[in-house]
Amino acid sequence: MMKKNLKKSAATMMVLGMTLTGATGVFAGTQLEKISAYLNHGISFNVDGAAYSPTDGNGNKLAPITYNNSTYLPVRAIADALHVPVSYDGKKGQVIIGEATSNPSTLSNVTYSAAQKEAI
Repeated sequence: MMKKNLKKSAATMMVLGMTLTGATGVFAGTQLEKISAYLNHGISFNVDGAAYSPTDGNGNKLAPITYNNSTYLPVRAIADALHVPVSYDGKKGQVIIGEATSNPSTLSNVTYSAAQKEAI
């Protein structure tokens, strides 16, 4: 019974995490891989010297997920606690933490004056 509830909770957290980042329905079925993970209620958080409990947009408590000896945190809740913007680019399938940067490979035309051309 406990294992069934754990699986339900893990699935709920994954769906909730994708919903919070705006990723629900974005991935093609071939990019999803089913895993078996655990909600890790034994991890506590401290942000800037104060205890912190991550919650979703509705105030529901969130727990980190542990999978293959790695712990995965709820991105939106942690970014909000750190006052860092987070967004999702559906076209690139990319979570953006912090300010989005412009594409460095984008070039623009530069127009030089006659004096600048002469100096060059």
